[in-house]
Amino acid sequence: MFNRQTAGRELDRLVVFISSHIDAIGDAMTAAIDLVVAAQRQLPPVHRARIKHLIQQFSMDLIENFRESAELNLLKVDTLREIGHAYAELNCTEAEVRSATNTAVSSIVKYLFEQSAESVFSGLIEFTAYYYEGAERFNQIIFSEFRSHLSELGREISPAELIGQALLYGDDSDPAARDVDRNVRYTVAMVVSENSDLTEGGRGIWSRFLDNIEDSHVYWALSDNALVLIFPESSKFCFAEETHRQVSHWIGARCWVTIFEEQKISKISRAVAECRESYACLRRLGYAPGVYNARSTLFERVILSADPEILEEVKKIVRPVIDRPKLAETLFAWITHRARRGATAKSLGIHQRTLDYRLRQIREITAFDPADNSTLGLLHCAAIAWSADRKS
Repeated sequence: MFNRQTAGRELDRLVVFISSHIDAIGDAMTAAIDLVVAAQRQLPPVHRARIKHLIQQFSMDLIENFRESAELNLLKVDTLREIGHAYAELNCTEAEVRSATNTAVSSIVKYLFEQSAESVFSGLIEFTAYYYEGAERFNQIIFSEFRSHLSELGREISPAELIGQALLYGDDSDPAARDVDRNVRYTVAMVVSENSDLTEGGRGIWSRFLDNIEDSHVYWALSDNALVLIFPESSKFCFAEETHRQVSHWIGARCWVTIFEEQKISKISRAVAECRESYACLRRLGYAPGVYNARSTLFERVILSADPEILEEVKKIVRPVIDRPKLAETLFAWITHRARRGATAKSLGIHQRTLDYRLRQIREITAFDPADNSTLGLLHCAAIAWSADRKS
């Protein structure tokens, strides 16, 4: 038995409170699942009613277990297995199952605390902590049954995807990831197509590309319209370049690849988050499709996180330049090519003397010399702020 602190009338009030909201709990959780599943399909009423009933039953079993001070391993988990079974019948992906489960739990915890009175607040905190103590085991039961029933239905999930999903969500304890080499560092690459609406039939769209890498010890997962690839450090950046080329070819659209290199297996979920934030920054600034190291966008991300009032002041520096298209084009090319005269002039298709003339004009109208390293940084900040404002 676990040492429950909530007791007496406080415990009785907590049990009554949760029991009286059991119907709303089911609605809140199925609504959260709807949000995840609706991206691909409508949740059929019969499945919705079934999942709601299972959630309500599990909630009642959990509160009864808590009331009896029983250890979590004594909790009846048949309802969790049935939930996993229902997800498989819905033809969900594992990413949807994980996302729906996490979203539903967050939704119900938020709902309960919003509805609770002060008299049950401390008990609710302890009950929530009690649930989270077993959350990993509960999720594994759902995932295991989901995978098992998919197999029965003839829809096997490849080992590479199972491992990729586990690592994507930071769940390296998942049995699927048992044989992953923990002594190797991995590089994460997140691929997003210019055609961002890839949820419908996403597995089919990526399948031809994934078939080519199935035998190369690369783990993968589909998440929020993005393909996440996790590959050994030996592949390095050249793999990301090849990924960009192949994906663009197979799906017939340009794409962005953001990478984060040399991560321990326990840090992969954080590396995915870094890639996602980097991609959001690239799109906000209007950067062209291509391969980008997530660390290389840190400067832009820091600038964009600054106080909006400061950003407004900084933008004023380049406003006179923006009003003159050729000078604006020159400044952005100068920054992009890291103040290299030859590379900048070549990208613009102009002579280096023409470039020098434009740089002098920028200096005259802004009072900041782009050829001076001590002021180029400020012009870069201003250009970033202006680009973000233009694209938003």
